[in-house]
Amino acid sequence: MATNLIDRTDLLSLSEAARRLPGRPHRCTLWRWHRHGIETPAGRVRLHIIRLGRKVLVAPEDIATFSRSLTTAAARTFEPRPMLPPVSRRMSRAEAAELEADAMGL
Repeated sequence: MATNLIDRTDLLSLSEAARRLPGRPHRCTLWRWHRHGIETPAGRVRLHIIRLGRKVLVAPEDIATFSRSLTTAAARTFEPRPMLPPVSRRMSRAEAAELEADAMGL
């Protein structure tokens, strides 16, 4: 990534980034997202960080990219559940099965 870090004023520490995220995850959670990523059916998604000496920084656009990647992976693999018939129809099917069993002599 060819970015001039000296001119960047929007870089956040992991603690600052965690405070800005919904649900306020712990800073270690962001580190885990970088280190191990999150496994999705479409593959592993990792958070990109910037190391500057001992500092670990993250850019807001990298958090947005990470979130977008997870959302896209989830949308691609989403399969709606089959609809169950209403309870009244399920009962009538059970009754029909009983009638059929009686007709067979069971």
